[in-house]
Amino acid sequence: WNAMPPQRPNRLAAFFAKITRNLAINRFNARSTEKRGGGRAQIAMDELGECLASSSDTEAEFSRAELERDVNRFLNTLPQRDCDIFMNRYFFVESTSVIAERYDIKESNVLLILSRTRKKLKDFLQKEGYVI
Repeated sequence: WNAMPPQRPNRLAAFFAKITRNLAINRFNARSTEKRGGGRAQIAMDELGECLASSSDTEAEFSRAELERDVNRFLNTLPQRDCDIFMNRYFFVESTSVIAERYDIKESNVLLILSRTRKKLKDFLQKEGYVI
């Protein structure tokens, strides 16, 4: 392990404090990543990718605020349970197994609800002119 600096530090305590601080920051960042979905966020966003052709095309045509407003309007049209499941998966990045447990349904039902909701969202966005 080659952590010692090339020259002798003036204060060894400050050197160890810096190492400890960096290790703490790394651990904090790792835990924060886990709280934000531990890598599952990208998987969830990939699932939504089928709804929009590409974010750069959409952002070129419409402002982000308009898209957000319209997606919220779409979510308000959904039954409450379907909306909650959709939000838990794509906003809170929860796993489908956790969602299934919370709603006391099978994971396959959660996957089916999410698939149908994504299709409805895609159809809605096409109708609104976001997707060709």
